[in-house]
Amino acid sequence: MNGRPQVRDIRSYLVGGGWTQHEETWRGASIWSNADGREVLVPANDELADTGLRITEILAVLTEAEERLASEIVTDIVTPLVDIQSYQIPLQEGFFSLPAGLH
Repeated sequence: MNGRPQVRDIRSYLVGGGWTQHEETWRGASIWSNADGREVLVPANDELADTGLRITEILAVLTEAEERLASEIVTDIVTPLVDIQSYQIPLQEGFFSLPAGLH
């Protein structure tokens, strides 16, 4: 893995993955859950003494939930979605990708 993901990026990733943040917190950390009932505890910031441990735990839960390697998940967390663009043109019979449309 290339470094540790930042807390704000983990929160964005969880939102994008359909996780829900609970209203209550635990000692400043936010509690998140997914539709399968899994829960993670996201630290309040990157400077806390146990942030590394919490991120390791979050990645373990995500690895199990997504059935993917932690390194793949970390890459997705630290890669901004604004750099990835896709286009679709609606047709009566469905959709095709921009590269396919160029051919």
